[in-house]
Amino acid sequence: MISKIHPKHRGALYTLALTSFVMPMSVSSLNVALPTISGDLGASAVQTSWVVMAFAFIQGTGMFTAAWVANRVGRKRIYLSGLVLSGVILLLSSMATDIRMLIVLRLFQGASAAMVFATTNAIIVSVFPTSQRGMVMGFTAGSVYLGITLGPVIGGFITSWFSWREVFILPLPFLCVSLWLASDKLVLEPHVPSDAPFDWPGLFLFISTVALALFGVSRVYEPVGWFAFMLSAASLVCFIKTEYKKDKPLVHVALFANNRIFGFACLSTFLSYSSSFSVGFLLSLYLQNIVGFAPDRAGLMLIVTAACMALVTPFAGRLSDKYPARWLASLGLMLNAIGLMLLARLDGSQSISYVISAQIFIGIGFGFFSAPNSNRIMSSVPSQYVGQASASIPTMRGVGNLASMSIVTAVFATYFGSSMITGENSDALMDAISLSFSITSIIAVLGAVASLAKGRVAKGY
Repeated sequence: MISKIHPKHRGALYTLALTSFVMPMSVSSLNVALPTISGDLGASAVQTSWVVMAFAFIQGTGMFTAAWVANRVGRKRIYLSGLVLSGVILLLSSMATDIRMLIVLRLFQGASAAMVFATTNAIIVSVFPTSQRGMVMGFTAGSVYLGITLGPVIGGFITSWFSWREVFILPLPFLCVSLWLASDKLVLEPHVPSDAPFDWPGLFLFISTVALALFGVSRVYEPVGWFAFMLSAASLVCFIKTEYKKDKPLVHVALFANNRIFGFACLSTFLSYSSSFSVGFLLSLYLQNIVGFAPDRAGLMLIVTAACMALVTPFAGRLSDKYPARWLASLGLMLNAIGLMLLARLDGSQSISYVISAQIFIGIGFGFFSAPNSNRIMSSVPSQYVGQASASIPTMRGVGNLASMSIVTAVFATYFGSSMITGENSDALMDAISLSFSITSIIAVLGAVASLAKGRVAKGY
């Protein structure tokens, strides 16, 4: 497959693949360490989920901002800055002495991820020919899932035999190599700065919408939480109306409305990640708190899903260059839904092979969805919207990740309030895990339906 890439472009491919590997690895390795971190820092169930959700919040809300800045100062510069920031924050996170400190640092970690992933697909489009984009996106997506695969294994081993603090140190050597490769091998066309003014009102309304929704999730068992949901809905309406009228908005809402292929593909991206992102978090709690696995053994169990993704995604990316991407993506999400339905039936009595089988469905399903859907998004827009489309993929992924963890946080808040997860409330934990998987399986089915949708494309979009 790599032999088909022009030799002068292979350096860019290796650079993007390594970065796409190391940053997800840092996230997935943390999932296995969370139960240990929670006990060491005295975190409640809701605070533990916020370690993951803080990252997803800034990553999801920061994509379009990062894309706008990249259009002003250059994609490579933002890409490199994201790698540097990620390394600094990981080092500081290894020294965290309080759960609140760790949550704040995770906010900055999310910003670094936004800077990297908001520019990745735009770099692919600017470097590689149209006939190879699906293959390259499949290769980078496979690298993402390889990172997700190895992260739990290495993170579980380090947590069991050393300390959870070393989990944050693990990605640093890889980031240094990524930084060197990106500086030396990533050669882009000369940058032409955009003269578009920054859309501050749009950014404020976008962040307000998500932040109010998150506050509502964390207080779902109180009236103030539902009031926050209503304010979030009002902010969303204002955001859509404001962005639709502008010539150069932060988010081209008109692109979603006038290019229905692009709009539905982005919607299916959001729904797919809303259904799947919390799987690693929930299974880590299940395997360690319900089944009684040590972190290293739990990490080995969690590689199944990501390993299937890593194997299937490059193949699915190549298929999307030849066959309709919407059928491949929809098939993938239906397989994903089956796996989630199986996990929703967990009660602590199932065999390990049952858990593995469910993960295989999710892994293969998501492998068939990811690259074909990304190829569909990037191929559905004209050149002037490539930057916006590139930012839309990780934004939908980030907001979807956030929605997935928000569902879990709301369920946990309902069952636990401000309590910690202990052996005495394991029945409540099992009920919360089962309900979370039931909700996300329904979301996966909705994503499959959205992925099948055809649509018109208005002139210019």
